[in-house]
Amino acid sequence: MIIGHQRQLKFLEEILRSKKVPQSYFFVGPEGVGKFTIAKLFAESLIAGKQKIDYENPQNQAKENNNQDIEILTPKIVEKKGVTKVKNFETKTVRQAQKNLFLFPAVGKYRVLIIDDAQLLNEISQNSLLKFLEEPNKTAIIILVAKQEEKILGTIKSRCQRIGFNLVGLDEIGKFLEEANVATPLKKEITLYSMGRPSEAVILLKEQNLLKERKQNIAELKKMMTMNVSEKIFLAERYSKNLPETLKKIELWIWFLRVRAFGEMRDEKKLRRYYQIISDLEKSLRKLENSSFNARIILENLFLNL
Repeated sequence: MIIGHQRQLKFLEEILRSKKVPQSYFFVGPEGVGKFTIAKLFAESLIAGKQKIDYENPQNQAKENNNQDIEILTPKIVEKKGVTKVKNFETKTVRQAQKNLFLFPAVGKYRVLIIDDAQLLNEISQNSLLKFLEEPNKTAIIILVAKQEEKILGTIKSRCQRIGFNLVGLDEIGKFLEEANVATPLKKEITLYSMGRPSEAVILLKEQNLLKERKQNIAELKKMMTMNVSEKIFLAERYSKNLPETLKKIELWIWFLRVRAFGEMRDEKKLRRYYQIISDLEKSLRKLENSSFNARIILENLFLNL
């Protein structure tokens, strides 16, 4: 079941019913809101020549369709010398996927290439894609899925149909949990810690031990405020060794502080403090998402200023 995004789904179904289907798409929005899932369902509907997306029972659509005509590129997570990072896409991999688009569809109307986390495409790969977008094969579709719009070349975005996604309302996530017969106390906790991201709600529902981890992450933020300099430097070193996990923690902190700030609307002093911390966290998050920066130094500066 797809939670939220009814406007986007309706728009995509209008494309399915139209006589002229755009051949390139740019799905952009926060991580975990359902962009990739919807991109895959849309691709399956295109290939099968359907006019609707089975977003109520997406597993049924996946069973019906033979996915030989869909190629999905996802970034690799690598560990080297105890440090975990997400690698940029290799140019040769992207170019090979482009070549595959020139093959005739195996079973459906189109061949579809979906690139998840497309913000990790380097400039060479993006320019290579640009050449294809300028002269596409009539039976080929490209869907770029990204969470950082600014990292995609403007010339690429101008040639794609942009579909924007936002965080999903907590009421919609709460409704989904209610329909799943989740008990009220647990429902409230999962709704809060999902951060407006349906995929997080589903994960927390299946693995409730993660709720305890989320609470510990928030407790660590509070504890950090009282740490001395050496403790903060040690923590920054530890956090820098698993960047993907650290990025998730910072996103959780930002969400938590926004929720707290909303509850302090009448206290101007506290409100200013919350928004200053949120601003510092957001600036550091953007830097940490850029692999050319030194993660440990960024985290040290962040933690020392908290």
